Amino acid sequence: MASQRDDHSWPAGGGEMGALIRAYDWAATPLGPIPTWPQSLRVAVRLILTTRHPMFIWWGPELTQLYNDAYRATMGPEKHPAALGGRGRETWAETWDTIGPQIAQVMDDRGATWHEDQLVPVTRHGRREDVWWTYGYSPIDDEAAPHGIGGVLVVCRDVTAEHAAAEELRAARAAAEAERTHLYELFAQAPTAICLLSGPDHVYTLTNPPYQALIGRDDILGRSVRNVFPELAGQGIIELLDGVYRTGEAFVGDEVLMQLDRDGDGVPEDVYFTFVYAPFRATNGATTGIFVHAYEVTEQAQARLAAEGAVRARDTFLAIAAHELRTLDSERLGRGLDTLDRAADRLVALTNDLLDVAQLNTGRLSLNPHQTDLAALVAESVTQARDRSDDGHHLTLAVPPTLPTVWLDATRIEQVLTNLLDNALKYSPAGGTVAVTVAADGAGVAIAVRDRGIGLPTAALELIFAPFGRASNAEASTLPGLGLGLAISRTIVERHGGWIAAASEGEGYGTTITLWLPLAGSSDTEEAS
Repeated sequence: MASQRDDHSWPAGGGEMGALIRAYDWAATPLGPIPTWPQSLRVAVRLILTTRHPMFIWWGPELTQLYNDAYRATMGPEKHPAALGGRGRETWAETWDTIGPQIAQVMDDRGATWHEDQLVPVTRHGRREDVWWTYGYSPIDDEAAPHGIGGVLVVCRDVTAEHAAAEELRAARAAAEAERTHLYELFAQAPTAICLLSGPDHVYTLTNPPYQALIGRDDILGRSVRNVFPELAGQGIIELLDGVYRTGEAFVGDEVLMQLDRDGDGVPEDVYFTFVYAPFRATNGATTGIFVHAYEVTEQAQARLAAEGAVRARDTFLAIAAHELRTLDSERLGRGLDTLDRAADRLVALTNDLLDVAQLNTGRLSLNPHQTDLAALVAESVTQARDRSDDGHHLTLAVPPTLPTVWLDATRIEQVLTNLLDNALKYSPAGGTVAVTVAADGAGVAIAVRDRGIGLPTAALELIFAPFGRASNAEASTLPGLGLGLAISRTIVERHGGWIAAASEGEGYGTTITLWLPLAGSSDTEEAS
């Protein structure tokens, strides 16, 4: 081993730096000739010369320097080859404020150091450069040295390129976030409802205040449309969104009816929207979401439907009136005055309904309330309905033995009962049963009219109380009607402070119409009195 040290063949290999280390006059440095080096230093030098990773050694109190070819590549001509055998503080004067305390920590046996993406500027190739490093300083043991630490082993890597890439990525993300913020500000300032839905599940990722006000919710971000509006199932709206996401083709809806529970009370309301569903695409052209722009047109749609209903009602009225006039003419020559009177009564009833609707629209429907024996009023209405029926219907009446008098307009409530009974008879099969029940609950009286006729689809339970509203199965039948009677009835009942509602198990299972009147008069009936 001694002969190997003396013939300057150690350390073997190591490329350019191995050759420089072998040829260097180490006797002129604090390290002394190579044969005198401690074994730990020799092991460390052998280690750095046999790796391609940048490595560096500071040894002894003067921090005499050795390094390998990979580290040399990180240095400019200002440092190499002068750094070999030189003193650390002199070589790295420009960065000593940063690295000096770290070296001292290791030499004082206070532990190794590790730094990631650390800025340590260096001077190379004629200029000072900002260079980012990931590096660690580790102790090299030497029993003869103070604190048992002979030197510092440096393992490092120049990560300037990675740092620049990370900075560019951070800048890009910041720019994207700024763009997102700007986009949200534009959305927030838009006067109409706007939102963004992401992914195939249509998850809310952005909404503006008008959209939140439109749907009556502000807690929807991160939730899917299906989760926020479960009542949309079966209405075709989710399917429209699925189609836009799948095909990438926009959809424009004009006065589309949706039933939404905007109040959160579990009772959906009919709302009409005009909207655009436009695909939102990534840079590669793939659809990643849907842009929604919508505004409510419920009043506009209802006005249009009412106008269309008025036209239909006019045409129906004229058709029925013409029929009744023909009946009047033929019956005059035929079966006598009774049939003539019934035809005239039907014509008068149609005209009265239209007059009542006009009064409803202008708020001039008048009430003349007084204390009324409701049991007698219901019984008389049922008797008259029996007299009008000519299809063998059976009418039953169940009234409590004692029933308090009620403050109401008897003429108007009789009009409501007549309408309910006539509808029950009209939509029941020949020979069918119509049951009328009356019950008091302490605060008011409920009257239910139940038939076993054509029944009602669920969607028509509210529709039939709208002016000119008729159920689809009634429209499809040959049974005449304008769709005015129940709208007038609801207004009369509500003016009395009561309510009226329809129930049905579905088409073909009959219908029950229930009206409830308070025992005490409402503000309307009190004002009318």
